[in-house]
Amino acid sequence: MPTPDWKRVLGGKFASGEIQPHVSLSKAKKVFAVDASGSTEGDVMRSESDFVSGLHSNPEDSITRWAGRCEKPQLADSIGLAYFTRKRQWTCLEVILREPSAIKEILYSDIWCLLTDDEITSGGVADLTRLANELELMHIPVMLLHVGEKPPTPKQTNISVYVSFFNTATVGLLLFKDFTTGELSVIAAKGSLAPLASSADNASFMDLSSWKSYPC
Repeated sequence: MPTPDWKRVLGGKFASGEIQPHVSLSKAKKVFAVDASGSTEGDVMRSESDFVSGLHSNPEDSITRWAGRCEKPQLADSIGLAYFTRKRQWTCLEVILREPSAIKEILYSDIWCLLTDDEITSGGVADLTRLANELELMHIPVMLLHVGEKPPTPKQTNISVYVSFFNTATVGLLLFKDFTTGELSVIAAKGSLAPLASSADNASFMDLSSWKSYPC
C-alpha cells in the first residue's frame, strides 16, 4: 500500500495533515478504534457496529477493540458480528496509543475513527492528547464518534471532554450518535472536513444549550 503524500516524512517532520486531494472518504483507508468496555454492552455496541458497517468501504480498512487494553488491529472484512458482542474491561482511552500495532495502523491510514460512549473522562482525553502529540499523530485526520442516548440538550452529554483533543487535531470531525434513533449530529469539524459543520469557524461548538446548533 503506497504511503499517502501528506504522510511523507520531510526533514524529519511529517507534512501537513490534510487528507489528500481527490481521495474521497469512501476510498480512504480507515482505522476504527472501537470502545468495547463494559459500559458499551448492548445498545452502544450495536450502534458502534452499525457505524463501522456504514463507513467501511475500503478493503484495507482495519479495526481494533479497546477497553483496559487495546487489541492488535485486524482487517474489517475479517470480523463477524460476534466481534461487537463481547463484554470487555474498564475504559482506558490512552491504551490505543500504547499498542504499537495500533499506532502503526493509524500512521498508515488516511483517517482514524475513535468510537466511544459517555464513560470517557477529561483525564483520559488529556492522556490521549499528550500521547498523540508525542507520537506526532495529530496531523492525521481523526473522526470522533460519541454514542449515547440523546438528552434534551448537548450539555447533558459528555461531549465537552473532547475539546482538548479536537482543538489539537489538524483535521477533525466530532459526531454524536443517538443509539435510540441512529441519528448523527455534527458537533464540530475542522480542516478539510470543516464544510460538514454548520459554520466554518465552528463558533457553535461551545454552545451546548440546544441541538439546533448542530446539523444532522
